[in-house]
Amino acid sequence: MIENRCGILHGQKVVTDLKVTGYQGHDVTLLCQYINGNTEDKILQMQWTWQNESSKYEIMDFSMDHGLSLHDTFLKDRVHFRKSSLPIYEASIIIKDVKMSDQGVYSCAYTTFPSGSHTGQTSFTVLEGT
Repeated sequence: MIENRCGILHGQKVVTDLKVTGYQGHDVTLLCQYINGNTEDKILQMQWTWQNESSKYEIMDFSMDHGLSLHDTFLKDRVHFRKSSLPIYEASIIIKDVKMSDQGVYSCAYTTFPSGSHTGQTSFTVLEGT
């Protein structure tokens, strides 16, 4: 269930949902889209991270030079890109079989040239399954 979708503000580059609620045992999709307002920008890399009050992990990244890298985290076997062939500007992910420990803040960040880094965040809350 999506509670609040972020709109595109002046100069904003990354679109995410501000808050998402998922249910334990179900799958959830976390939105991440790069809006290229500057046609000269070239996407070099995108990265997903997760954090809570005490920890922060890099989940996965994708670079044009090195492809996809899944980091060895608690999400490694349960997370994948929503689209099987990744258009780099659409990097939404699906988390399978959501667990209570998946709750936290997810960030997707794009590194571009020449304009630099652009990040969007989603606060993910997990409820007991229905």
